[in-house]
Amino acid sequence: MADLGTLALLGSANLDILAEALASEAAQWNAALQCRVATYGRAGIDLRDNTSGLCRSLADGAAAVVFERAEDLLGEAVHRPLRLYDRGQDGIAAAVAPMLDTVRQARARATGPILVFSLASFSASTLGMADPAAEHGLAAALKSANAHLREETAGMAGVHWIDTDALIAEVGRQAAAPGMYWHAARAPFSAGFAAALSRRVIAALLFLTGRSTRLLVLDLDNTLWGGVLGEDGMGGLRLGGGYPGGAFREFQSRIKGLADRGIVLAVASKNDPDLALGAMADHPDMLIRPEDLAAHRIGWSEKADGIAAMLEELSLGQAHCMFLDDNPLERAKVRQRLPQCQVPDLPERVEDRIAMLDRHPYLDCLSLTGSDVTRGAQYRARAQLRRAEAAAEDLQAFLRGLDIRITFEPYGPSNRQRIEQLIVKTNQFNATTRRHDAATLAHIAAQGGLILGVGVEDRHTPYEIMGVLILRAARDMGVGLDLSAVSRPADGAWVIDSLMLSCRILGRDVERAMLWQAVQSARGQGAGCLMGQIIPTERNTPVRQIYQGAGFAPLCGAGPGDIWALDLEPGDDRASLLPAHLTVVPARTRAPVAEPPRSPLATVASAPHSPLATTPASPLATSPLSTTAPAPGSAACAAGDPAALNKKLDALFRHKLGLDASMDLCTVTMENTPAWV
Repeated sequence: MADLGTLALLGSANLDILAEALASEAAQWNAALQCRVATYGRAGIDLRDNTSGLCRSLADGAAAVVFERAEDLLGEAVHRPLRLYDRGQDGIAAAVAPMLDTVRQARARATGPILVFSLASFSASTLGMADPAAEHGLAAALKSANAHLREETAGMAGVHWIDTDALIAEVGRQAAAPGMYWHAARAPFSAGFAAALSRRVIAALLFLTGRSTRLLVLDLDNTLWGGVLGEDGMGGLRLGGGYPGGAFREFQSRIKGLADRGIVLAVASKNDPDLALGAMADHPDMLIRPEDLAAHRIGWSEKADGIAAMLEELSLGQAHCMFLDDNPLERAKVRQRLPQCQVPDLPERVEDRIAMLDRHPYLDCLSLTGSDVTRGAQYRARAQLRRAEAAAEDLQAFLRGLDIRITFEPYGPSNRQRIEQLIVKTNQFNATTRRHDAATLAHIAAQGGLILGVGVEDRHTPYEIMGVLILRAARDMGVGLDLSAVSRPADGAWVIDSLMLSCRILGRDVERAMLWQAVQSARGQGAGCLMGQIIPTERNTPVRQIYQGAGFAPLCGAGPGDIWALDLEPGDDRASLLPAHLTVVPARTRAPVAEPPRSPLATVASAPHSPLATTPASPLATSPLSTTAPAPGSAACAAGDPAALNKKLDALFRHKLGLDASMDLCTVTMENTPAWV
């Protein structure tokens, strides 16, 4: 069972109906969730009382939901939208100020995520069909109100917006409205809408806690197509055309859509392998082809055993797997063999299966990064590499041939979402499993800690941030350790707060490069000692030996978990920690890999100023810099050499803003530059 912790429900209406729906929905999806509802009419007061149970829950890590009805904030103007504009834009800002205050107060007190539902109306506009195009209609007012709210909360870490209007459309406006129950009990919406909203909340919490489905394992006969291949033959399969073949094809199309945004596909089927793979490859209406699969187990063995083997092959846990099969007996076997795997009952009718995909919270997605988009390709590439590795006689020669390049990117706007995602989702190769949220990361950075994304690329796979390294001064962690095992504790100690790496990249020694980088960073901070900790969990066995054999010595009696220390002697940069087959590329000069091409949606690593770089990077840089710049006016410069172009842009930027040559352009903002125009 997934423990989703505590959730605070904040709003001016009576949200008891939502608390009941959340408890019911959580139980339906095998999750546990405790709700704390703000006192009716006193949410603002409770949030300002640090001794209230609500504030204590938020401080202890509870997530929060902020929900307000447009009818409550905009009042009569929902039914008479033209009146709202009598006071101009200020009228809208004033109307939504209470909701904005709730979000701000919650963010100031909460250490967990905050889910904010956008403003929407449960009432139809009195302007009728003219409203969508009306300059001062209800739709325009709501759009303006939501834009103002989003703009004011844009800089708040850990605030996530969910579209309420999409939920109303899903349920139906009349079915979503509370009707008489608003007047009788101030219930803001119907029970049906509360259930739909609860599914969204549970999906968001599953996503934010790294429990969403990553691997979708599919049966073939009567699941991806109608009919039994071994009996009906490829020509007799019901796939494409009219009903039900067209519905099976649409079902596959929806699954392909899930794969496009990062859910990895696999097949477990009792079938003849050659016949099944041939049908997948050759049937004209088949959308899911063999090349779309990261793994498959097609044969006459038990499907549960095949799924377990594929999870081992892909280094994924049961909890991140979902199995779709029309056969209830096969579903029961998988549930018994893999109790943490999601095995939903597949509806008889294919069109109902499509609806199930749309509403299943484990398949939902709160945000999307470029790494999500390329995940399927990464897993397929990893499977190819494993086969190549198994065939290689000389492992080191194999690794050298990959041309692996690593970049340590400082935490910043371009990689924030991916780094936060890895912190939440990485379980197996995660030394401490500290689930730092955005607010905590901001605090660590403000203290002077180093937060680095670990970008990796090689001949087979494009650049992607695959790991996170967080370093902090021991004094900032409040760590009191016995340093008698190290010779120079007086110089201060730095701690590897977090070290994690995606299981997709294991086996290439990237983790040793991370230790090497940790040493360079700690020495750069003047530390005489670098410490690392292993906090054992049920799933992080692969990371437990990382410090052993790397020169770290165990510290005894240091507290929970195993703590290791490395004495940093003057001049010793521990170069031996960096394997010869790995190349570290500075963030500001990293060149993209030409093949395979990057997805158009993939996150492109920016070039923020690295604390490890010798010279600052230009915030205007849009392409990799050359190590030597040609003279101004030279042929290379005229041809658009990136280094020369960036030098000119830097000079222009400094001239326009009146900045001297010593100012780091990466620190320039509108707030600290009076001449900004």
